[in-house]
Amino acid sequence: MTGWVRRRVHRLQRVRRNLLSALARRVPKTIALLPAPTPLAVRQYRCASAPTRRLMILLPGIADVVEDYESNGFIEAVMRTEAPADLIVVDAHFGYYLRRTVLERLRQDVVAPAHAAGYASVWLVGISLGGLGASLYASEHSRELDGMVLLAPFLGDRAIVREIEAAGGLRHWQPGESPEGDHQRQLWRWLKRYEAPTAELPRLFLGYGEHDGFAPACRLLAEILPATRVLTVPGGHDWRAWKRLWDAFLAADDRWPPESR
Repeated sequence: MTGWVRRRVHRLQRVRRNLLSALARRVPKTIALLPAPTPLAVRQYRCASAPTRRLMILLPGIADVVEDYESNGFIEAVMRTEAPADLIVVDAHFGYYLRRTVLERLRQDVVAPAHAAGYASVWLVGISLGGLGASLYASEHSRELDGMVLLAPFLGDRAIVREIEAAGGLRHWQPGESPEGDHQRQLWRWLKRYEAPTAELPRLFLGYGEHDGFAPACRLLAEILPATRVLTVPGGHDWRAWKRLWDAFLAADDRWPPESR
């Protein structure tokens, strides 16, 4: 397959996934058009010149496919670093979220096998919808992770964001009781734990474009994180901004946790 054909196929895959995800949001009965096979499809990259005990698991956005991280330079950027990690890109698309199976599949198909294979430092990287998936996973299985990189994560609908803003920010917000099924409130309740410097939580790096539609929610979370763990760039909700944020993360002095737990 020539390079032009690969690019064309990749573009068509993205268009198809975007259309099907938009349709499934509006018409839940069309979820069958987004099949969620078991186990999760993954693409692995050995980025270290020598065996490494570090692994980063990359989760896609709502319209993304597994090729996107490579085609947008994320994999190559890791290969160029002095202390690279192995990478796994996971095809955890919107269909898994709609079926509420994404966390179970991540654990059984990716995270647990990674620990069994000897990786001592496991991170989740999520863009947009993938940032939500990474956060939800960490909120339930924080001891299995050393860190997260959330790039322009979707962290909830505008209503919950406005509620936290009206309270004066995440430090002052009191979540109250979380009704069963209110996953957004439960997630923000867990994220609020990052305001305690001594909390035993996965190391969290947050990045977003200053004009991103999800920036208001990101700013609320950024207020309780160390300044060195918050990355911003001019730009919106697109791969150009995310690649610049990724490069900034890879250049951070404290990006990696200790090799051993």
